[in-house]
Amino acid sequence: LRRDFTRVGLDFVFMIPPYTLEQVIKFYLSIDIQIVYRIWDISDKNINLKDGLKIFNAGSFGIPTVSTPEPGYDEEYKGLYLEVNSPTELITKCLLLKHKTLYQDIAGEILSRSEIHHIDNIIPLYKELFNDA
Repeated sequence: LRRDFTRVGLDFVFMIPPYTLEQVIKFYLSIDIQIVYRIWDISDKNINLKDGLKIFNAGSFGIPTVSTPEPGYDEEYKGLYLEVNSPTELITKCLLLKHKTLYQDIAGEILSRSEIHHIDNIIPLYKELFNDA
């Protein structure tokens, strides 16, 4: 993938766990697009590997995601990430994000959606939960 991305003028960087919160933040601050590409039978829509946290995390930095379809992602973020089904499509969709308008539209929408989960919005819910107990 690194070679294919380089051929089309895109840098490909990745982070391998384990990592600290500070490393994750530094990583998100260094990238423009998050790629979540899994090699599995993507025709099997019953496989649910992940929830939308990965999309939310990148979105909270205003970073759009290009990913193989995940039912868990679609539950909350359908239409807010670019779906791909092959390595070729992965590169094509990343190149689409070079168009400033598309990038800004997706980045702005996912950032806005991520605000729902901001700590300032979650703390009152916990307080309410414990006050009712």
